[in-house]
Amino acid sequence: MKIKARFFCLSLGVLLAACTSASVAADAQTYHDDGIRLYRSGNIPSAIIAFTKAIDLDPMFDRAYTNRGIMWMEIGEYDKSIADCDKAIEINPEQFAAYNSRGSAWRFKGDFERAVADYTTAIALNPRNAILFNNRGSAYMNKDDYSSAIADFSKAIEINSRYPMPYYNRGCALYRQGKFKESLPDLKKAMETGFNPADYPYLMLLIASQKVSEGEFKNIEKDFRKFTVTRSSNPWIRRIIVFYLHENVPEQLILTEAEREKNEQERKTRLCEAYYYLGEHRLSKGDKQGAEQYFLKAIETNAFTTVEYLNAKSMMQLMKEDKL
Repeated sequence: MKIKARFFCLSLGVLLAACTSASVAADAQTYHDDGIRLYRSGNIPSAIIAFTKAIDLDPMFDRAYTNRGIMWMEIGEYDKSIADCDKAIEINPEQFAAYNSRGSAWRFKGDFERAVADYTTAIALNPRNAILFNNRGSAYMNKDDYSSAIADFSKAIEINSRYPMPYYNRGCALYRQGKFKESLPDLKKAMETGFNPADYPYLMLLIASQKVSEGEFKNIEKDFRKFTVTRSSNPWIRRIIVFYLHENVPEQLILTEAEREKNEQERKTRLCEAYYYLGEHRLSKGDKQGAEQYFLKAIETNAFTTVEYLNAKSMMQLMKEDKL
């Protein structure tokens, strides 16, 4: 699961509300507000145009730079995102959202050290923001620093116990260490607090429970089947769930579905997900060799900011250590 695509701005940055400074021209403010509205309606190209017009009218409008930087990140233009955040920080070094967004851009570029540094600065400026701790925890996960990641996810939960993302992330972090039973409460809590789409934590809950006990798995499988009947979801992840619950769905169908995605970045993400979940399914059937082949293919996609990429890496390590 790629965070950017599913929970929106959480791993990307904090979209700032309109600036009400009297020094900002009314027209610039209007374009800025339009940019936020367009983003929330899903029209990112038009949002970029609106923020650009705000900047043209007021070149010192730091929040417009930050918010345009978030838009650039949404479409994979990470260098442009960093440049806009740099400008926002130059104008206003106290703007935590610019550091947060730049940290996310560094993370999506694969520079996890810089990501952690920027998130840390953002936290120093706004130490009671749960999103910032969740984001830094995600960067620590990319560095395989489980203890720091879990500490940050726990802090995010302490600050906001109704925020579902750190529960999911902490559950996955525990899972990657082979602490399958310990991961179950967090995955359940992610669903209870509104993770959307809930299929992702539910599917991870099903996979983790298989490694705990047959009884635990049967209980969750029963509830899971009811969930898939009563809840609508993203067609892609639901396709994987149907595969996981029904033996008569061919593996190639999942891969073919992933390949149909036209956007190159999203196709890479879907292939990573497909290979990972196919690998977990093979593993659940005792086919470690087949699981390893699929996990390797998931890693080869280099979709390193996805949950599935990190899970595949961890499963390979656990198999190497003969812990599965």
